[in-house]
Amino acid sequence: MPWFPTLPKILITRYNHAFFALTVRNHIIDLVTKIRESRSDSRKAIVMVPAMPQKALLEIAQATTAFFISETDIDLTLKIAKILTDKWDTTTKEKARAGGWLDDRGNLTYYRSNVTAAPANLP
Repeated sequence: MPWFPTLPKILITRYNHAFFALTVRNHIIDLVTKIRESRSDSRKAIVMVPAMPQKALLEIAQATTAFFISETDIDLTLKIAKILTDKWDTTTKEKARAGGWLDDRGNLTYYRSNVTAAPANLP
């Protein structure tokens, strides 16, 4: 059997992860925009996504971070649960570590409770 019948399936899978990552990122951007425009005293948003394949989560983290890195009024704390990353392959886990997205505490509740602290000041 020739190799090319499998090629579209691979491209569709990669496209779907990228499309989903941008969809999640755009949802977060919309949420932040609504918070900025509101007259509410609440300036905190917590967004959680369900467990999904490592490549999809990594793409979400990359797309979201790339957008908000230039936003000076946003302190983005983005963490991926340790229970998920413990099962990841070494290469993907290292990419997540380099991005600062690994939760080494094993408890995402810490970040929820301390989200008002600047990420650089988290112990």
